[in-house]
Amino acid sequence: MKTFKVPPDTSPAASVFPELSPHDAPSPVPTSSRDKKRLRIRAERNQDAGIANVRASSLSFRNMHAHGELLVNYLQARKHVFIDQLDWDILQTDGMEFDQ
Repeated sequence: MKTFKVPPDTSPAASVFPELSPHDAPSPVPTSSRDKKRLRIRAERNQDAGIANVRASSLSFRNMHAHGELLVNYLQARKHVFIDQLDWDILQTDGMEFDQ
C-alpha cells in the first residue's frame, strides 16, 4: 500500500470547514475580533469556492431511503479518491469502496 503525504500548501480542515449545526439553529455570534476575522475569511473562501450554501446530511440505515443515491455516490467517490487517485491497494465492490 502506498503512503499519502499531505501537500505542504494545504490548510488544516478546521480552517476550511465551518462547524456544522442544524439549519434551524441560531448562528453563533462572534465575540472577539479574531473570531470575526476568522468568520469573514471563511465566508470569503466559501464564496470563492462556490460552496456558500453547503449542507450536511447524516445517513443511517433508517433514513438512507430518503436520500436517493447519496450513499452510493459517496462510496463511489471514496473509490475514486483512495483507489483511482491515491492508488491504495484496498478492496472495492461494484465500483465502491467502504470501510471493511
